[in-house]
Amino acid sequence: MGGDGGSIPRRVELVRSKKKKENVGKVAVDAAKWKHCALSQQPLRQPIVACQLGRLYNKEAIIEKLLDESKYTSSVADHIKKLRDVCDLKLTPTPKELQSHELSSGIIENSAESFCCPILGQEMNGSYPFVFSWECGCVFSKRAYDAVKDSSCLICGVPLKSNSIILLNPESEEELRTAQDRLKVFKESCKKTKSGHPKLPVKQGRHARIEKAICSLQIQLRREKRDLSLPLRVLPPPLSRRSKLNQWGTRKETEKSQRPPMPQFRMIQTPHPHSSPSSPHPRRPVGNQRLTGSPSILSTSDD
Repeated sequence: MGGDGGSIPRRVELVRSKKKKENVGKVAVDAAKWKHCALSQQPLRQPIVACQLGRLYNKEAIIEKLLDESKYTSSVADHIKKLRDVCDLKLTPTPKELQSHELSSGIIENSAESFCCPILGQEMNGSYPFVFSWECGCVFSKRAYDAVKDSSCLICGVPLKSNSIILLNPESEEELRTAQDRLKVFKESCKKTKSGHPKLPVKQGRHARIEKAICSLQIQLRREKRDLSLPLRVLPPPLSRRSKLNQWGTRKETEKSQRPPMPQFRMIQTPHPHSSPSSPHPRRPVGNQRLTGSPSILSTSDD
């Protein structure tokens, strides 16, 4: 046969083998956990919150669940009863030049935001474990936390407690068991107080109610497709009956104190010009006669 240049064919070139299936299971799981809301399965977009179990949610979905429990049938967030049961996360967006496009093969939607560790620059896509602080909400990689292990936050410097560092999206059985134990301790601490939740300053509680009202209003405006860039005006809560009575009484006292004093009139009997000194009763004015008075004396005179 000749003319082949002495080439020796290999088995790969002669025998066609079956192609291996792409292992996209791990990629799909990571995309569902780190790029999508655990409750609504929508792409994550700020504001983003996390619970004691380390799951990620859109804050909008949590508020919708609290307002209408029948909206979502999933039992993922059944342990969330109030906004105090979640923590607002402070995430660092990934720069465009550092974003990896390995997992963007139709699994992760383009609308999902990408975040990274502000210390080491590791992308938060499931390849590296991440933690967050329940005290301040700062998010950073577990590798950066293990390297420093300071008693304060690595980003904002807020003092941290022993159980305030929570792992995001735990996977192993031990990590899941630790998260469940942490949730039980958190619920027990909530039951010790009268209201069922840890005591917070009145100012912070009022801010939480106002923030909840603003978020519900933003959801309503988004449904009506209105412009959210316009400033929103939140009306103050209605006054109670006692507050209204106190306010009314204070206003009346203020008006009474600002009212000018009334003139004091005093009646003095003077002799009538047509009466004689011997007559006991003066004659009443008749005809064109009229009464004239001043703040101190009233008398009669002719025009």
